[in-house]
Amino acid sequence: MFLLENQVPCEVLRVLINFRSDVGNEGEETMHSFVDFIVHRQRTSEPEGGKLRTSIYQRRPSHLLEMYRTSFLRFDFNQKHSPEAKFLVDGKNQYTNYTHSCRSATELKAKGINFRPSTGKSLTDIDFNSLGFYGQLKIPSRVITPSAKAIFLNLIAYEMCPYTPNDFSVTSYIAFMKSLINHPDDVKVLRSNHILLSKLNSDEELAKMYMEISIPTVNNAIFMNVQERIQEHYNSRAKTWIAQMISRYLSSPWAAIALLAATLLLVLTFLQTYFTISPRSGK
Repeated sequence: MFLLENQVPCEVLRVLINFRSDVGNEGEETMHSFVDFIVHRQRTSEPEGGKLRTSIYQRRPSHLLEMYRTSFLRFDFNQKHSPEAKFLVDGKNQYTNYTHSCRSATELKAKGINFRPSTGKSLTDIDFNSLGFYGQLKIPSRVITPSAKAIFLNLIAYEMCPYTPNDFSVTSYIAFMKSLINHPDDVKVLRSNHILLSKLNSDEELAKMYMEISIPTVNNAIFMNVQERIQEHYNSRAKTWIAQMISRYLSSPWAAIALLAATLLLVLTFLQTYFTISPRSGK
């Protein structure tokens, strides 16, 4: 139903659904309820659902795939993420590939960067904060089902089409997540921190899914600031060395006790050597 080539205009679907009932807006409610359940695994009921939809859909979606994309992103195309605000930086078009590298999840974790679920309502509410020796990367939680790859590919194809809200938000989000996942261990890090809620059989299967998705182009401006801050924290040797030391030697009580015992033994050995070489005179 979400294949790009199979899309039927929403107006046709509304008419077909309304044939079975005297309620004039049943078609609209049925489609929204269906898409909300598919995207977020929960149904939005009136009146809360109606208010939420009013804030999300600033214009009527043309078909189910566009409705899916809008619900998936949870933002207003015409204001917060308008093409003029996102694509033009110093008057230049930013339809280019990422210029800032983003390390894998395990590599970032090794440098003292922790992952936390974002509380934002938009899919693009990804934020990074450098907190002393540690960093915190907040990413919205997302349920990954067996059909996720097919839907992602069709959303990417839809954003490449002309006359669409082609701000590449979904494509850029998938590219960002793809940059974090190079190995099943990366999936494990994101899954253990409730970023990815996987319905697949294994971490290997989820990692393979992301690696098989090809990203033709992205909106460079959406995550540029986040990636620059990640890279700045990553390049700080003092921060990363101290974070690595704390993670390695103070991650558990036993590791801390072992470090304390080794330090005490080293100090005693030093004192013994010193007094052997320079014994105290008199009393």
